This record gives sequence, C-alpha cells and structure tokens, in this order.
Amino acid sequence: MNPPRVSLEDLIGRLGAQSCKAYAVSIRGRSSAWLQARDIDPESVLIRNLEIRSSKHADDMTDSARLYVADDGCGNHYFINSNDTKPLVFLDSHDPPRIEETGLTLDEFFSTKIAAHSARRITKRTDGLTICRTDLPHRSILNPITLREWSEVATRHRDVEYRGYRLGQNPFTGEELRFASPGLAVIRWNGGEVLVILYHGRLLLENVSAGFRPFAETLAKELAARVL
Repeated sequence: MNPPRVSLEDLIGRLGAQSCKAYAVSIRGRSSAWLQARDIDPESVLIRNLEIRSSKHADDMTDSARLYVADDGCGNHYFINSNDTKPLVFLDSHDPPRIEETGLTLDEFFSTKIAAHSARRITKRTDGLTICRTDLPHRSILNPITLREWSEVATRHRDVEYRGYRLGQNPFTGEELRFASPGLAVIRWNGGEVLVILYHGRLLLENVSAGFRPFAETLAKELAARVL
C-alpha cells in the first residue's frame, strides 16, 4: 500500500531528466536530513509537482518546463524553467496571480532561509478523518484515490450523496448557488452530515461525529485504503 521513499532517480523517472537537471546539481552534497527539513528533498518536490499538475490550476501551467522546487506555506510556489541554461528561481504567486523574479540561482535559493518555511508533514488531523492509501496524508498523491474510484464507491451506499459541487447562497437574492467541486459528497449520519472532499488523492472527512469511524473504515476498505 505504501509507496517507497522517492529517490532522485525516481523523481527523474517521473518528471524527466531535463526538468530535474539543475535540481540534481544543486542538491549534490546536501544531506537527506537537510533537504527533508526544508521540504526540498526529491519526494517533496515530486509531490509538489504532481499536486500542482492535478489541481484545477493546472490549465494555467503554460510552461511545461517548470519544476516547482519549494513553497512558502501560503499557497505560493517557487519554480525554475528547466530549459534555461542557468535557471533562476521565480515565485508563482496566487493572490494576485503574478510571476515574480527572485534574482537567485537555484543553489543560492536553497542556501537562503526562503526555502525553510514549509513544514507540511501532518501525521494526524484533529478536525476530522482522512482516507488514503499511504502511511502519511501528504504522500497520498503518490498512490492516489481517483475521482472515478471514489464516485463508484460512494454511489454504492444510500447514506452517501455524491454531489460534485458545493452549495452557496447569493447574499442579495437568497438564490442557491452551486460551485463545482469534483469528488465532494455528503454522508448523512446520526441526524447530521459528514462532508467528504477529494483532495490530491485522499478523502478529507469533516464534521465527523462519535461512532462514525467504523463506516469510514468500510469506505476505506472498498478503496483499498486506510483511515488516519
């Protein structure tokens, strides 16, 4: 069930030698512990790129040569253009959407504190449950639960309402609004509703009440996954 730890060779195999060339040179001589502490080890880089490519923002990725090497923990990502002879690091900012120059080479960037902001390895949620196929939630994109797999399992259970959208309300007219959210479902449980969100290959279960875990275990078993 658990994919093995991603090596540099694995990263190159998934993203290509050209994309990873500058990265491979820049991490040479740096220890695994040093890289992992900054979320810039090969596995973190692969996860970051797979998540970005699978997100709804993937259509905005006009340059397939981008290698996303780090993030700032606030939804902004640092990347290089692997086609450049001496690639510099850029910031892909989301609010407002823009590309900013850092003026740093990848080696210089890795030597600064900028790359040390992210520490996103959460082992256990305190506000709900997670269903995934990996030992840790953040690794779920390496062996993801797909939209098709989840929708097939969801429709087998009468207490699960598979929606694929979020509900909202126009504050001026009171009109009900629907916003696309692929994989979103609601589970009716003990008079309440458990919200299920498909996120980077894992299911996030929110508003979980006492006694719900056995049903979550049932769903996980059908998905060849586990509950965390």
